[in-house]
Amino acid sequence: MTKPLLRYVLFQIPGFLVAAAILGALYLTLDISPWLIGGVLLALVVKDIVLYPFTREAYDSVRPTGHERLIGRRVVFDARTPGYVEVGGERWKARLDGVRGAPAEGMRGRVVGLDGLTLVVQVEPEDSRPRQSVV
Repeated sequence: MTKPLLRYVLFQIPGFLVAAAILGALYLTLDISPWLIGGVLLALVVKDIVLYPFTREAYDSVRPTGHERLIGRRVVFDARTPGYVEVGGERWKARLDGVRGAPAEGMRGRVVGLDGLTLVVQVEPEDSRPRQSVV
């Protein structure tokens, strides 16, 4: 059993036990059919099986969250907004790692860390940048 599946099952057990206790009490007091109780409990299990693929990611603890998802992303500095880069559709304030001065337009780099709400960007060497072909 994978770790996210195990977590999902463990989180579903208390709700299942509460539902079983309520149905058991209804059986004893209102003389409800055991088939109805079994059907409701089976429906709860089927519901959990159907919903698991949609919620699996929430139970996975190894996926990067917050600023961790920004580390390693490539960025390009834009002259229209000096000192800012766009990452995943969001505009972030950025500074160069170990370099003084403002970054030049078109300067490429990779996010290596965060300093508060400012991305720390390490400049990529010229030879690692993609070349544009002239046609």
